[in-house]
Amino acid sequence: MSTDSTQILVVEDSPTWQQLIQVALEDPRYVLTTVDTASAARDSVETHNPMLILLDIGLPDADGFELCKELRSQTDAYILILTAKNSEIDRVLGLSLGADDYVTKPFSARELSARVHALLRRTLDRPRTTTVRHLGDLVLDTGAHLVTLNDEVVELTRTEFDLLDALSEQVGQAWTRRDLLQRIWGDSYFGSDNLVDTHIANLRKKIDAPGAPSRVNTVRGVGYRLSL
Repeated sequence: MSTDSTQILVVEDSPTWQQLIQVALEDPRYVLTTVDTASAARDSVETHNPMLILLDIGLPDADGFELCKELRSQTDAYILILTAKNSEIDRVLGLSLGADDYVTKPFSARELSARVHALLRRTLDRPRTTTVRHLGDLVLDTGAHLVTLNDEVVELTRTEFDLLDALSEQVGQAWTRRDLLQRIWGDSYFGSDNLVDTHIANLRKKIDAPGAPSRVNTVRGVGYRLSL
């Protein structure tokens, strides 16, 4: 990782969890700002421009999912949801609203540290080179971190962009879910392969025309590949 300080916003109303998060992310590379309300979170995003937001969806003054959606429209920071709800529906909802990953309470300091590192390494370790890939009417520019479709900007999350970047390196090559997890989240990632499926589904909604064949094909028993 880079030696520059990384701004992390923690949105959590429980002092107990605030303390655990502080311990888990005790690192000279990280600068943590902790708030306990949705209104303070909105203000802090504007003030600190964080690279990562840890968002508890059980806040007392707002619906956490709605706040996730709002923050996603406000910033391109990675969003890691903290949830006490061990429900697949809730996890899928959070990811569909713009979160990049989730961790279920109770979690250990080690697990949280690994999840945070996996997200941040994708930006901090990314080569500072520019590649522009023309994929039919879809164009991906790694330097500008920009995707356009028919010359219109497509608003992708960082994770959706990283998935498209990986798949577009070799059009037609099949990637397993585990290969994509290791490429994007890193070898030490704790989570389920199903995380890839949810992000691929969200990516398809943004780059495929209604009723048209998907650009990202499911390879049965393997994973995914990008087709033109």
